[in-house]
Amino acid sequence: MSKASHAFDASATEDPFITSTQCFPITGLTSESPSSAPAARAFTWKLPKATVEEVDDEDDRLSTYTFPAPEPTRPFCAPFSSVPSPTEDSDDPCDSIDIPEAEDELLATSPSHVDDYPRPLAPRPFLECMHEQAMREGVRRQSPNLGEAKAALDCVQRFLRGELRGTDLFGLHDVGYKDLDISAFTRNRLIGIQTMLNFYVTPLESGTYSQWGASTRLAAHGLGCGKYCARVLAALVRQFIVTREVVDVNPYGEWNDSMLSDEDLANDIRLHLQSLGKEITTNKLVDYLNDPAEFIG
Repeated sequence: MSKASHAFDASATEDPFITSTQCFPITGLTSESPSSAPAARAFTWKLPKATVEEVDDEDDRLSTYTFPAPEPTRPFCAPFSSVPSPTEDSDDPCDSIDIPEAEDELLATSPSHVDDYPRPLAPRPFLECMHEQAMREGVRRQSPNLGEAKAALDCVQRFLRGELRGTDLFGLHDVGYKDLDISAFTRNRLIGIQTMLNFYVTPLESGTYSQWGASTRLAAHGLGCGKYCARVLAALVRQFIVTREVVDVNPYGEWNDSMLSDEDLANDIRLHLQSLGKEITTNKLVDYLNDPAEFIG
């Protein structure tokens, strides 16, 4: 194989960085008689030396991401849906009720100590006494003890997990848990209690460690509710720490409580119905309840 090279005019190319080009023919064995020798080119590039004037100032250049940042997510119903997004104006009307500081759970003070030393569960009479002491009139409420709150968290987590499906005969590992036979209201209350206690007793991951009011508000916010729900949730958790029972508190207020639950009112209605005798009608009972002179609601 033989090579013969000759110079090539670099100015004839469109690349401004090519400094020299060589073109040389290649000869060798072939099955056909070549009409001309094949040619190959070798290029040499050289970048110009950068100067201070040609480099942009770092302060004048916009920052660019190596990988483009993803677009922020948007709610499913926004911005083209006619369904309004939840705002502070659509919160529970009870959120605007003013509560005295001495009775507001959201302003509860921190417990006396925040150490993680394991302690046995205190007797129930002692817990009830401390519960009444923290809620007495004229004194701002004090947050529950962290140790008691952790014990309550373990209890509610075990309950929400349920019982194992397996048996001693066939094994208890990798068999799952049974579904809880509880109402939706009770389940929601237990989940709210678990969420709030997690915020309250977790020292590292939670930013509301040992902060009763902040933990309550954060848990209520996670449930999509406001201050009223936070106060109800605080009462549920405080009672659960003492009794390990879920207080039957209606989260939607008292709108569905029967008026006859008031014994005095029930007695007045019975006397009024007896005075009517056989002339009892629904309209007369409604008029009696709506008459401010007879009934004060």
